[in-house]
Amino acid sequence: MGSKSKKAKRNKKKVQRGASISGPLSIFKNRDLLLPIVIVLGLTFLIFSPSLQNEFVNWDDDVNLLENENVQGLSAHHIKKIFTDDVIGNYNPLPILTFAIEYSFVEFEPFLYHFNNLLLHLICVFLVYKLSLMLGLSTRAAFVVALLFGIHPMRVESVAWVTERKDVLFSTFFFAALIHYVNYLDHGRRKSDLAFIYLFFILSLFSKIQAVALPLAMLAIDYWKNRPIAWKLIIEKLPYFALSMFFGLLGVYMLSENQSLDQAKADFNLFQRLFIGSYSYVVYWYKALFPYPMSPLYPYPSKLPLHMYLSIIPALGIVAMIWVGFKKSWKGWVFGSLFFTFNIVFLLQILGAGQGFLADRFTYVAYFGLFFSAAYYLEKYFFSAEKYKTAAFSSLGILFLIYGIVTFQQTKIWENGDTLWTHVLKYYTKVDTPYRNRGNFHRDRGDYQRAMKDYQTLVQIDSTNGSVYNSIGKVYFEQENWPLALENYRKAVKFSPEKGEFWVNKAATLASMGDFQSALKDVTTGIENDPDHTNGYQTRFLILQYLGDYESSIADLKTLIEFRPKEAALRYEVGRAYMVLNRPQEALPYFNQAISLDGSVGLFYRERGKAHLSTGNKAGAQSDFNRAQQLGETVDPSLLNQVR
Repeated sequence: MGSKSKKAKRNKKKVQRGASISGPLSIFKNRDLLLPIVIVLGLTFLIFSPSLQNEFVNWDDDVNLLENENVQGLSAHHIKKIFTDDVIGNYNPLPILTFAIEYSFVEFEPFLYHFNNLLLHLICVFLVYKLSLMLGLSTRAAFVVALLFGIHPMRVESVAWVTERKDVLFSTFFFAALIHYVNYLDHGRRKSDLAFIYLFFILSLFSKIQAVALPLAMLAIDYWKNRPIAWKLIIEKLPYFALSMFFGLLGVYMLSENQSLDQAKADFNLFQRLFIGSYSYVVYWYKALFPYPMSPLYPYPSKLPLHMYLSIIPALGIVAMIWVGFKKSWKGWVFGSLFFTFNIVFLLQILGAGQGFLADRFTYVAYFGLFFSAAYYLEKYFFSAEKYKTAAFSSLGILFLIYGIVTFQQTKIWENGDTLWTHVLKYYTKVDTPYRNRGNFHRDRGDYQRAMKDYQTLVQIDSTNGSVYNSIGKVYFEQENWPLALENYRKAVKFSPEKGEFWVNKAATLASMGDFQSALKDVTTGIENDPDHTNGYQTRFLILQYLGDYESSIADLKTLIEFRPKEAALRYEVGRAYMVLNRPQEALPYFNQAISLDGSVGLFYRERGKAHLSTGNKAGAQSDFNRAQQLGETVDPSLLNQVR
């Protein structure tokens, strides 16, 4: 019995050190390993549960999802467009594909999108726990890493914001690749593990460009596992670096095409951006322990303050401490610091893009390194020491409680556009984005009074901003106050004459006032300035038809069909225009296409029946008229008499 008891204890210690956890289902086979992660996943789900009640927000959810026509179908055409188009300069086709799949089930009901974000976060937490065990942490230390990763307040942006599906999706594949890399090193360099590393790395790259850091993260693991530091380690990873280089250059190209990089260069030069990078690096270190303040947007200052320049001192100090740790073999410190640095360095806005120089979401993968180091040293110096154990567990419990409460509350900030931008305005009251977006939220809800209050604040911030007057013009347009709408659209095109949308909106107002000739001139200017603004073609085809130029309107309708190939009403409108031109043979194919896309509209059948009648096909006309009536559409008795 004594021998068996000793053997059982040895086996238990072996499991606690992270051995024998290579298989994908190994954790589920061991109760001692399973219970901690079940607790972590349950707490994480509970703390993030308010996100399931959230709506979409008017910050990139619109362009990534609500206005993204590629999401609204799973045909070969849609999938091809998903993998060939960027979204405002970002190439992340896999998250967009997941949106398309969700849309096919629930269209734009937000619950499923939020649920899947949270589900992916839970998967990442599980993978982090497994990776921690595989790297040798005890079950207790791996529990700490997983819980920190699960409930830390800096996770909120990646989970509660639907657009950041790319964060939780790329990270799922990223950590899966690292798990297989550890397996590859520990179990005889199996080809199956190698294949999975490549597969998950490619899927991660297709999810978010941030995955380019994977080969560097692998090097950090090499260090942790005592592989000799040599060029051989880099050479064996050249295929991974090649993939990173390809996707990195693709990302830079798409940002450049979207002119995101041009704006960044205009604001700050490379020398200044080095200090923006050092400041960001230090802030991310600080927020790992003290996540305050947290804002969805951290706008660039108008000029760099002194403390940003001084941030180079602590940044270099941290780098120096990593080097000292390397020389002194402080493995826990060096591994965690390297993992963090490798995964944050490309996000320090030295090559800037976007409206902010910081983002909580950038730390999603990177913080694994810091959490790992913290758990490693807690286990080494505190958890196992009777003298400090009680104080360590108590302090950690208090920290987890604080983080959980902060995360629970922070998740509610993402409820909708009002709560989101009101929170940003607690910290930044002199920038336009939060006022504009909150005003747009209220305008879309029909609360014009609150919308105008935000827009008027914007005018005080910058009275030469064409976008502000365009927004005010929309409020008056929706209230059918054409004179005031026109007055503000004129200001919009005066201050921003290059914006095609502003000219189109002005044209729509002129058309509403009956001035179709002036409207036609303005909408044409708008289309010339922005050939991809589909509302321009829609507005112009209506104006042309008011002017009786149905032939020209057909050209605009066909252009619209190229942008929106699944919109049945556009096919119907082409057919109707051909009927006005007395060309029923040309109208018929478009009516057929409209019905093929949406066979539930009686109007389509009635108008196709007229086309059949005009070509002498009475049987076809009678069938269509009958179907139109079945769908509730009224058919002129004189037409029915002609087919009897």
